[in-house]
Amino acid sequence: MDYMNEYAENEITQKLNDKKQKAALSKKEAKKLLVKRINNHATQVLQSCQKREASDDTNGVQAKRMADDVRAHLSENIDLTKQKENTAVPCIIADKESFFNWGAEDDKKSILNRMDDKQVLDLKSHLEEKLNRMMNNIREFEPKLDSMEDDYRERNECSQMREMNDVMNIVHVAIFNLFVVFALVFCGGFIQSEYSFYWLISDAGLPSNISVTCANNATLAECDVYTKDVVQILARYGEYSALCSFGTGMVGTIIGTVSDVIGRKKVLVANKLGYFISIIVCTFITYYHLHPYYFLIPSTIWNLVGGYSVMLGVTFATVTSYSPDEKRFWYIVAADVGISIAGLTVTGIGYLINTLPTENYYMVIAVGAAVMVIPLFLAIFGMKENVLPPEIAALDKLKKCFSDIKEIWFRRSHLNKFLWLVVLVPALDKLVSFGTSSVTNLYLQSAPFAWDPEELSMYISASSLLGILSFILPGVFRHFGISNFAIIYLSLLMNIGRNIMFGKATSTVMIMCTLGFNVLTGSYIPVIRNLLAMNTEKHNHGAVFAFLAALEANCITAGGLLYSYLYHEFPVDTSWLFWLLSPAIGAIGFVFAICAHFVYVEKIKFAEDQRCLINENDDSASESFSEFDGDQTPLD
Repeated sequence: MDYMNEYAENEITQKLNDKKQKAALSKKEAKKLLVKRINNHATQVLQSCQKREASDDTNGVQAKRMADDVRAHLSENIDLTKQKENTAVPCIIADKESFFNWGAEDDKKSILNRMDDKQVLDLKSHLEEKLNRMMNNIREFEPKLDSMEDDYRERNECSQMREMNDVMNIVHVAIFNLFVVFALVFCGGFIQSEYSFYWLISDAGLPSNISVTCANNATLAECDVYTKDVVQILARYGEYSALCSFGTGMVGTIIGTVSDVIGRKKVLVANKLGYFISIIVCTFITYYHLHPYYFLIPSTIWNLVGGYSVMLGVTFATVTSYSPDEKRFWYIVAADVGISIAGLTVTGIGYLINTLPTENYYMVIAVGAAVMVIPLFLAIFGMKENVLPPEIAALDKLKKCFSDIKEIWFRRSHLNKFLWLVVLVPALDKLVSFGTSSVTNLYLQSAPFAWDPEELSMYISASSLLGILSFILPGVFRHFGISNFAIIYLSLLMNIGRNIMFGKATSTVMIMCTLGFNVLTGSYIPVIRNLLAMNTEKHNHGAVFAFLAALEANCITAGGLLYSYLYHEFPVDTSWLFWLLSPAIGAIGFVFAICAHFVYVEKIKFAEDQRCLINENDDSASESFSEFDGDQTPLD
């Protein structure tokens, strides 16, 4: 019975290792695997022998044929045993003097071929006895086979469940880390902005409420000092900060692509460690009450390990790679919602620092450094590494990195055109949104608004709260059959309308009314990320999303540099940056969205539809086509 157990175990294991049939293993299939090879062989031999015996063999012809049949079946049996394809059917050994018990298969086959017909026919009784005993063993073995199958099924299901839990843990850890890091980024950026603002006011010898004073009477001499020594210096600082960030995009692209090869865990840990060090440096800057220009040092430290682009790109690559296809969109939405929720933490920070002098801001930043230990710890111990087999050489890994970039972004194809057009849409929007945000704090803290830090933090938090809805609504729209590109168009139009209304606002009430547009301003983001994930392979998601994040990072840098420079050069009237320049850039992004839609429908989607129509015999590829086209472009 040992060989029966071994055979059944090998067959079931082989079946379980087949990915396409892991979940489909049944008792009936398991029995077929064992019985089919044995029963057919035994039945053929016995029927052949019985048929030969029933015939009249006067001339010895039938006996010769029967001997040939026995010899052929025994020879086949020896071949099967030699190849270990059927260990449940052992060789039939009858002539002990010639076979010497169990010799090598080649020797046994040679001896068998040298036997005459009479010697071979003498094996018939032994053959029948062996085959009948084998069939009895099969019947006795069936209950044990059922038990073995149940055991294997249970172990397989547990293994699959553990694997699924590990995957979900990786996705959840990645999303949680993204939330914590961006909460610290938002709060840290807000604290740096307020520290710089009040440090420069104090350094210029002006009262802390100078912005309110100038809002009521801009003709005072102090207001000229405020404009020259505070507003213009802060605008210049924004330019320097943007210049320090240039080049981060290219570094982010390379690091993000390398993460597909050396592992995303290593990249994320290095990125978080760099940000942790930068927070420590910020703590010392505020503790020693240094000039705001020193904040360029921690910014550069984080940029050296990829900064914003690597954090965002590699995290989304991890989320899309490990998420099941049917849940990928919602996990992308969850990650974007996490970023928006992170913005809500600014409210508490704004209230807190409004009650603290600038000399004590370091305590808040020190708490942020302590909190940063959590995502760093989770990245080290809570994430699974994705790497190529270790036998791949370092040079081959490096070649693969650049080949992935070339394959995705620089190979002439319709898909390549589509990807470029799609990523330019969020890139231009980031140029506008982060460009305006780089001067929004200064704009709202100056005349005619003159907001204090608490009011400013409430505005930022309300904007983030409504931004959460903008990431959830695409899922609702998709449920009602609204196409992806229709959501993108609507979101981009809302962005343009918001910027126009914000630039034309002259009171706090009108500024607050612009927040209503935020319900849809970010809706295009998860849709575009899902489109990118759908049209590329999972092992290339690092190159895809890192490139997107890197492009966005460079556009963010360019936006900050452009808007800070223009704000510095035209300090008297800066509202046109919002109502004129921003909508103009947004309109260019809208044109790119239309072009991407056209390429997707007319080139990529059209090719898929043609394959479905041509492959008529493939039921899995069958689709129904109607006169209504949900993917029609505005050009149609």
